[in-house]
Amino acid sequence: MKDSRYFYSIQPFWEDSGDISQDSQMMEASGIAVSHMEWNNESWLCVPGNGQIGLILSDSEEFFGICYGVLSCKKVIPLHGLKKGLFVRFSPGRFSDIFSIPAYEILPEGMDIRDVFSAVQIGQLRDAVCLNEKGKEAQEAVLSLMIRWDAEKTVYRKQKSGTVLQIQRLIWERGGNIKMKELEEETAYTSRYIQELVTERVGIPPKQLCRQTRFQHALQSIHREGLIQGTDKGKICLAQEAARLGYYDQAHYNREFKEFSGLCPGAYRKKSSDLYNTIK
Repeated sequence: MKDSRYFYSIQPFWEDSGDISQDSQMMEASGIAVSHMEWNNESWLCVPGNGQIGLILSDSEEFFGICYGVLSCKKVIPLHGLKKGLFVRFSPGRFSDIFSIPAYEILPEGMDIRDVFSAVQIGQLRDAVCLNEKGKEAQEAVLSLMIRWDAEKTVYRKQKSGTVLQIQRLIWERGGNIKMKELEEETAYTSRYIQELVTERVGIPPKQLCRQTRFQHALQSIHREGLIQGTDKGKICLAQEAARLGYYDQAHYNREFKEFSGLCPGAYRKKSSDLYNTIK
């Protein structure tokens, strides 16, 4: 898998959270995506992703920002008064690669960037956002700053980064259906080291990352059917779909999907079908 966009998760309930506008001119490089967003609501309703950490930077005169950690369950995430700004997403492990901060230390509900970054880093972020014109130039400046910080990491950090990337790609390519023994064989590392490394760099243990990756594959499957194939949702066999996605059986599929989304797959499919029928 060469395209890092596969690592960015679907958030199907953002539409239910209020009026959200995301700039189509998203800029992306090295597992970092930057876009301009505006919203009129006070929070987002989010589901677990593949292990992304997010950063929202205000583009107002009173510059501030919020850093969001990795979700492990469906949750309402506060926006802390932010109405517009730059939304920076890091593919799994990239945030810790760049800042050498354990991903599990970043709270899913959000943390003031003053509690995460140094004063020097915040000053450089402020200059990147506020000393450029709004929109694309600011996006370019923030992305360039992140890439420069990433280039400054040590050889040891680069080695760990490569291992995490290998693990997450194996998990993604298998749709979350991979055992620890297989990860050991593929990476030549012990299960204990893999457990510690993934938890530190991604923010959740490998088993949880596998479960959430499988859930995200299920979401992508449903959305792909609705947006591309125009499939009749009523004719989908959930038992066959469960087997294709790697769940033990339909009950396992229903249970995990509902745990992460609040809806069983059939109800979610109906909800998404109604949305596709509305947008023509």
